[in-house]
Amino acid sequence: MTSSKEEPEVTQDRRLRIVEVAAEFFAQTSISTTTVREIGEAAGILSGSLYHYFPSKDAIVDEIMVSFLDDLVNRYGVVLSQPVGVIEQLRGLVHASLESTSAHMHAAEIYQNDVNYIRNSKRFEHVQKKANEVRTAWLSVLDAGVSDGTLRSDVPTWLVYHLLRDSIWLTVRWFKTSEEYDYSALAEDCCRVFLRGFVAPGVDLSFLDDNVTTHVRTKQL
Repeated sequence: MTSSKEEPEVTQDRRLRIVEVAAEFFAQTSISTTTVREIGEAAGILSGSLYHYFPSKDAIVDEIMVSFLDDLVNRYGVVLSQPVGVIEQLRGLVHASLESTSAHMHAAEIYQNDVNYIRNSKRFEHVQKKANEVRTAWLSVLDAGVSDGTLRSDVPTWLVYHLLRDSIWLTVRWFKTSEEYDYSALAEDCCRVFLRGFVAPGVDLSFLDDNVTTHVRTKQL
C-alpha cells in the first residue's frame, strides 16, 4: 500500500463523491432498487473497488442519514438552549429544520421515502435513535406550550409534530431558493401559517409581521 501523503485526501474525495451520487440515486428512486453497480458507475469507480470505501450499500445510507440527523440535532440543541419562550423556540426549530434540509436535501427526502426500510433494519437502530431525538425536541416544545397555555390543547402534539416535520422536510421536493425568496423567508411564512393555526386563542402573534418583506410569489412547479 502506498504511503503517499495525498492518499487520505484522495480517499476522502472519493468517499464524498460516492455518498453524493448514492444520495441522489436513493432520493430519486429508493434504497432497495439502487444497486452498488449503478452507484459505482455514476461515481466513476468499479463496483468492486467501491467496497474499499464502504463495506455495503447500507453503510453509505448510514453515512448519509447520520450526517443529516447529527446536523439537525446539533442545530436543535442551539435553539433549545436559548432562554426564550415556546413561540420563539418553535420559530427557531422551523428555521433550523429548513437550514439543515437545504444542506442535506437528498437525506431529508430519503428518510421520508424509505423510513420503513430504515426502521425495519437493526443495521439502522442508531439512525432511528437520532430520529427519535429530533422527535423529542419538537414534542418537548409543543408539550410545554400546551402546558403553559401558549398552544391549544385540542389538537394532539404528535399530530402537529408530524405535520410540521413532513411539510418542512418535503420542501426539498419543490422549493427553489432565489434572491427574492430564500430559505429564511420560507421559514417565516411557514411560521405564520403553522403558528396561527396552533396557538391558543388570545396569544399575540403580531410580531410575526414586524419584519415582513415583499416576496416574489411565483408559482414553483
